[in-house]
Amino acid sequence: MYGTWTGSIAESLKGATKVVATCLGLRESAELLIFVDETTWEVGEILGKAAETKGVHPTMVYVPARFQAGYVPGSELSLPIKKAIEACSAIANCFNVLPECMGFRIAVIKTCLAFRKKVGHMPGITEEILAKAVNIDYDFTTLQCHKLAMALAKGREAELISTDEQGVCYSLKMDIGGWSRAPVKSNGIIPDGVWGNIPGGEVYIAPVEGSAEGEIVVDGSLPGFVIPEGKQIKVSFENGRLASVFPKNYKAARLIFATKDLAEARGDPNWNNLGELGIGVNQNVKRLCGNPVLDEKKYGTAHIGLGNNDGYGGRVQSTVHLDIIVTSPEIRVDGKTILKGGHVTIDEGAWKENFETIVLDKGWVERFSGVSRTGAPTVKRGGLLHREWCPVKGRVNHMTVGNEKTAHLALLLYEKIPMDKALRRDELSRTLKMPEEMILRLVKVLDNYGLVRLH
Repeated sequence: MYGTWTGSIAESLKGATKVVATCLGLRESAELLIFVDETTWEVGEILGKAAETKGVHPTMVYVPARFQAGYVPGSELSLPIKKAIEACSAIANCFNVLPECMGFRIAVIKTCLAFRKKVGHMPGITEEILAKAVNIDYDFTTLQCHKLAMALAKGREAELISTDEQGVCYSLKMDIGGWSRAPVKSNGIIPDGVWGNIPGGEVYIAPVEGSAEGEIVVDGSLPGFVIPEGKQIKVSFENGRLASVFPKNYKAARLIFATKDLAEARGDPNWNNLGELGIGVNQNVKRLCGNPVLDEKKYGTAHIGLGNNDGYGGRVQSTVHLDIIVTSPEIRVDGKTILKGGHVTIDEGAWKENFETIVLDKGWVERFSGVSRTGAPTVKRGGLLHREWCPVKGRVNHMTVGNEKTAHLALLLYEKIPMDKALRRDELSRTLKMPEEMILRLVKVLDNYGLVRLH
């Protein structure tokens, strides 16, 4: 989908080597299982060659697209495929990106995870994508993912703002949970026992079901189609579901309706659920091509996903997941801009509280007579308190509770708070020998991170 690739095998091999050594982290004598079909045979061979240069043993399994499309959702994979998955160290899923094959792709991922294997999911992968979008600076990508995930993890409301060709702005708002939903940092590096997309370079979250309201202009791409200039569509949402698409006769709109028809033919009522909000941070994706696994990673873009989201913190199951790309939107979380004009603009300091500047409103102070822990996951690192979250089994993320000084003092306070009973406000002051106002400010910070319960 990227066009005719005129580069060299050596360039693709560099990216393939990063898949093996960096993304999947395979060492000498490991076993790599590579799934391919008629669209990705050449890429599979390049991955196999890269594996061999690292002393990794590759095995390639060919599954024709028509076999994938004929898979009945909910049925088990064939015994030979299951045995191959069980016997390997890691899997590279180099399938096509056709929506009718999605059920098979999901089944492969679920089977891999049942055997606790790491999976590099690479639908639509090409030699050019290997050469460019996979061969990236993973330190930069990881940092961008971390900063954006910090806002999405803490935030309660996200707003996606887009502009039409006349300069009119449209807004889509959604509840992102405020710690009840957890973002996924897809930097392309896959931990043991989980799956992730390759190429990496996005952060995404499952909005709270039924919460999305508003309208946006879509000017980027959908699977298999890049929207040309002057052919933007508007999509509106009510109660968390797609309510209308306009104009209906544009190709982008027809692709959405085709997804609807495909899902409804399978008895799937959830195709129009707003299941995802994502942000791309891969600087090596220079242009859209119609492959969502690539387009959604393009730096400075945003995307929404229709349909399934039960694999990353959502509660909706669907036989489809349709990614829709917006090229240069603005995204605000709790009123703070984190993306604008094609650039990540998040002010990291705005999301790391300084307890000394915390505002204590009168109602909150009057309500606070005691405090206990919520049981939310935390970890102590270097004398600082970190809040953890795990959106997908095996993907544990963490961030400091405020800035460094705040996280240090918050740890001292948190360690004094019991899990099974409330510690009274006056007891905190005596236990910690801190000024009461300092304690109140620190408790407020812990409350912001969902770590304590007020009594």
